[in-house]
Amino acid sequence: RERRRAALRKHRPDVVLHLAWSSTEHNKYQEDPENPSWGVLGSNLLHECLELGCWYIATGSAADIAGDPNYSSRYSDAKRHLRSVVEPYALSGQATWLRPQVVVSLADRRPRLVRHYLQRW
Repeated sequence: RERRRAALRKHRPDVVLHLAWSSTEHNKYQEDPENPSWGVLGSNLLHECLELGCWYIATGSAADIAGDPNYSSRYSDAKRHLRSVVEPYALSGQATWLRPQVVVSLADRRPRLVRHYLQRW
């Protein structure tokens, strides 16, 4: 945490774009045991950016507003946590919650969101 804070203080970026937190073997990221920690670290990063005057942009996914309210994975729970922390700041104009509409999976040869939707129906 201190290295991240030091880097933010040193470089003073205008914007911090938080795209992803972990890269794991294909389709195993949903249950990566690191996901809960990354959700908390993302919310820490938001607060550090607010303190230093950097604009924080977090990216959501289909997981943060999954159609099935009972769906839960370590990834979706972490994304929901991060969204719950960022959203009030986004609504008050102090940060951004960006939700891409299409996430492409080259291994699946189609967007992952499309595959997920088709598998459900």
